[in-house]
Amino acid sequence: MSPSYNGDESRMSDLQQETSLDYYQEFGLKRKATTAQLRHDVERVRRQWRQRASLSGDKGAEASEKLRLLADAALVFQDDASREAYDQALLSQPVDDSAPIDWIAEARKYYFVDDDDAARAAASKARAVHGNDPQSYVISAWIELREGSRANGKKEQRNHYKRARDHASNAYILDTREENVADVNYVRGEAFRLLGKHKKAVENFERAFEVVEAGVPSDMAWRAAYSYVGIDDCDTAIGLRLEALRHNEDLDAETMEYVQYAYYYAIEHACFPFANEVDEDDYIKDVYYYQEYRPFEHNFVAPLQEFRKELSRLDSKEIPEKRSSEVRKFLQLNIQRLEFMQKRVDMLSAVPKIGDKDRELPELTTEPNSIVLLIAAFLTIVTLINNYFSSSYQDNVITQIMITIVIGLVVIYVIWLAIYYQSKDERKQAEERLKKKINQADEAHKSADNYGLGQVKVITEKLRRMKE
Repeated sequence: MSPSYNGDESRMSDLQQETSLDYYQEFGLKRKATTAQLRHDVERVRRQWRQRASLSGDKGAEASEKLRLLADAALVFQDDASREAYDQALLSQPVDDSAPIDWIAEARKYYFVDDDDAARAAASKARAVHGNDPQSYVISAWIELREGSRANGKKEQRNHYKRARDHASNAYILDTREENVADVNYVRGEAFRLLGKHKKAVENFERAFEVVEAGVPSDMAWRAAYSYVGIDDCDTAIGLRLEALRHNEDLDAETMEYVQYAYYYAIEHACFPFANEVDEDDYIKDVYYYQEYRPFEHNFVAPLQEFRKELSRLDSKEIPEKRSSEVRKFLQLNIQRLEFMQKRVDMLSAVPKIGDKDRELPELTTEPNSIVLLIAAFLTIVTLINNYFSSSYQDNVITQIMITIVIGLVVIYVIWLAIYYQSKDERKQAEERLKKKINQADEAHKSADNYGLGQVKVITEKLRRMKE
């Protein structure tokens, strides 16, 4: 959908009648691009100038004029018919090559349309021709930063960031009249951020904040917030994201994604106590994996409280729904996920524990020795023989004694046997009770271990997709 402006028809008529400005040349647009692509490029350039308008200070008039021209360009490229009429009018206009080339403007123009080769060449010219202008180094720094973000290896990337830092520092020392404070300190802060020098980055970002009149621009907010996390000031980082969502009415979809992504990063660092244990480069990807596979090492109560606090904080900002819905969803999903995991941990903690004392079984009495019966039998046989061959009183006494011993041995054996079987039965009952208790504990552990497993996986995957 093309942008809507008041008085489109009359303004379009005026544009067709007056001398036409070459928007292709003015904004680095490709003449062979489709009308749809031109509309997209115009909007992208407009977004860049809108961000600059809040940073330019005394140069804000330039940004305002560029935004006015871009509004006119949007009308020209609103459809194929209006574009064709504009192109025909443009052909009849004389070409004026007498004006000196503003290489800073040329570098910025190509940078805005993502033509890095042309931007780099123009920036080199700008430093040579306008070497005393801090802006020649500001745009050079931004070009190096973008090329660094697209570099293949970390060494090459870091070299680009170092060159950006050097350009930004040159701009800093050249800005003796402090007419470019926001521009200079913004790009310098970004260079330090990408080099991991977060303390110095914050110092520069804060100098830029001081001279921004209409609130911190969204682009600056999400970049600066990373460095605040880097110095363990997550509260300020989160606050910057929320203000970016709250105050930037014209927040475009691309910048919105950057703000949201940075918000997720700050929130996770603020709410998860183990954040610093995760590799910074892969933090956004690894945080849930890390937590999912090491659940017993972390307390879920504190993160839950923090996420709930941040949800209340978000609600208190009264941010329009269209700009807060995704971050609210992010907080709510985290809360749901942590509730499942906390419940699981609580259930696992409540599983009956089978200790060494529980596993102690009654001692089993020694089984009766059959030798006792053999002795008794032997004595019985001897008694019978003795009784058969002898009838004296003395022999009868001996017989009685031996019978008594035999009876005693038999009684001992029987009692011993009874005690043995009793102990055996008690041990069996104890084993059954232990087995039952172990089975109950296993079932409870299985139930707890599987609690919310599917839900947690689904939520975790949703969170990962939100951060891709």
